Amino acid sequence: MLLVGQILATGVAIPLGRLTTDASWRTCLYLQCAPAVINVAFILFIYESPRWLYARGRKDEAIAVLARYHSKTGDVDSPIIRLQILEIEDSISVDGGDRRFWDFRCLFNSRSNRYRFGLCAMISCWGQLAGNGMITCTSPTAFRHALITQTSFLFYSVLLESPTEIDSVN
Repeated sequence: MLLVGQILATGVAIPLGRLTTDASWRTCLYLQCAPAVINVAFILFIYESPRWLYARGRKDEAIAVLARYHSKTGDVDSPIIRLQILEIEDSISVDGGDRRFWDFRCLFNSRSNRYRFGLCAMISCWGQLAGNGMITCTSPTAFRHALITQTSFLFYSVLLESPTEIDSVN
């Protein structure tokens, strides 16, 4: 999927990069916003998490959601549903940290949690700073400044950059 998205993005950026108006960058921006808008629109139709519902005292709704997605017959008294409810009860903390929306103290209250949070933050930052996305997005302009204007070269450069992008993710 990453390869397809990268080829499509570069395929759109190359012809738009030839424009001398603001439409060149604005069109790319709007095209990138489209999937985000679709996600925001459809998030309204997703059920709440059974764990979140249970932590808010809405046990019956939590059981109904679990039964809908985890029981073949939709039976709320299914053994697997009862087991999952027991696991949810065991995992909800005694101090009520599950009930506070923006309470991030649990990320920093122990050494192991701080370590996990630090690893996640470093991996996220390094992934963004790897430069692959920046190189891919700016390659048509860089090629133009280097006086490389052959369409076939630009096409082959997209194909060469895509495996590099995938290799950096793995």
